[in-house]
Amino acid sequence: MRDIRPSQKLKEAILAKSDAYLNGQFHDAECERLARLFAGLVEDVLSRGYGDLSLRAFIHACAALDYLLNPHDELADHGPRGLEDDARRLREAYEAFRGEFEAYEKWVEKTHPDSRAF
Repeated sequence: MRDIRPSQKLKEAILAKSDAYLNGQFHDAECERLARLFAGLVEDVLSRGYGDLSLRAFIHACAALDYLLNPHDELADHGPRGLEDDARRLREAYEAFRGEFEAYEKWVEKTHPDSRAF
C-alpha cells in the first residue's frame, strides 16, 4: 500500500488554490478558511493522531478537498464564477459534520495555539 501520510504537496495545492480566491475568482474568505481547515484536519488525522472524528466526517472533508483540487469539475475553475461549485462543496461538507469540525478547531486552538489560523 502506498504511503498516505500527508505531504507538502497537499498543502501547496490547497494554498495555490486559496491564492486563486485572492485574484478575483472567488471572493469568499469563509470557504478559503474551510479549505485550510480541511487540509489541516487531514494532516492532523494522518500525522498528529487527532482521532476524535468519525470516518464519514473525514471522508467528506477529503472529498471536498478533492473536488476543490479538481480543475475539471462542474464549473471550470478558471472561468467566471468558477469556484462557486467548490465553495458549495466545502460548505456542504462542513455543515453535514459541523459539530465534529468545530470540535477539531477547538482541539487545534488548545493543543497547537500558534500552529495555524483557520
